[in-house]
Amino acid sequence: MKTNKLYFTLILLTIFLGSCTKYYDDFSENTKPTDKTFYTESSNLKSTTYLVSQDFEGASKTSYSAGSITLGSEHWYLNNALVGTLSGDAKNGSKSVRIRYTGSLEMQFEVTDPTNVSFYYAKFGSDGNSAFVLQYSTNGGNNWTTVGSCSVTSHTLKKASYDVNITGNVRFRILKTSGGSYRINIDDFVVISSSSSGDPGNTNPSRENNMALGNPSNAVASTSYPSNYLIVKNEYTLSYNKYKGGPNWVSWHLSAAWLGNTSRYKGNFYADPNLPSNWYAVKHSDYKYTGFDRGHMCPSADRTYSYNENKATFATTNIVPQSPYNNQRA
Repeated sequence: MKTNKLYFTLILLTIFLGSCTKYYDDFSENTKPTDKTFYTESSNLKSTTYLVSQDFEGASKTSYSAGSITLGSEHWYLNNALVGTLSGDAKNGSKSVRIRYTGSLEMQFEVTDPTNVSFYYAKFGSDGNSAFVLQYSTNGGNNWTTVGSCSVTSHTLKKASYDVNITGNVRFRILKTSGGSYRINIDDFVVISSSSSGDPGNTNPSRENNMALGNPSNAVASTSYPSNYLIVKNEYTLSYNKYKGGPNWVSWHLSAAWLGNTSRYKGNFYADPNLPSNWYAVKHSDYKYTGFDRGHMCPSADRTYSYNENKATFATTNIVPQSPYNNQRA
């Protein structure tokens, strides 16, 4: 809200033009614990990039026979593994990967300079204990190095998190190593890259990560978390609440590198194409006759370098209902 501007101005002064975050209301989702919040000082800001954030909700594979699945631009190889939807499958949404014998879940694509890998795991149904290892390959899957191992002893999903800090291109796989026919479930596979940024001694304006202040609600890019859904754009990042039809918070970086001479976008506010296709997307006309303004979170004036960057601030996921007095005069 506009009343939060003073608060975030103080933050900006403290961290030398770092990243801005506006909060709107609260959210009720009981989010799972993650390693996605980074507390920083002005001399060593952390810039975090999500290289992989896969919940497997869009996947389909009903056989244990070896084969690949495609999820957007990602290709995953499942050997002695399938996408489980049964009541015995431990999962955060409606699907998770189920692995048996010495099967595996493997990335068939590379990411660059990862610093952490995390995912959730559990036993399937009433099966007995098993174990797995996380491995990585820097040569396209020809050779694998083990990062760490883990025993699977619970039917409740638990989080595994591994600091990897690998330079260059790399892929990962989860390999089941014991337990025979006992099955395990894997869900919500996340790979991040975190690096220092925002050198206060550098006087040249630059575009730092929009999430330099961290992920305040541990938002996740998974439809399993509809009231805390992460949307990452070039211009800003936000946590979206499906049930409220707007953002919980919006975070954006502010420096002269984002500013130019582009005029304010003249078109209507528009439904955000980044929302899942089966979710209702708020339209410009939804505000008609409500008595409220369409109030920006990331301001149009903070993104004037190009036409497309300014237009991006008019997505309705960046808008909250505001009283005209508050929106136009504050």
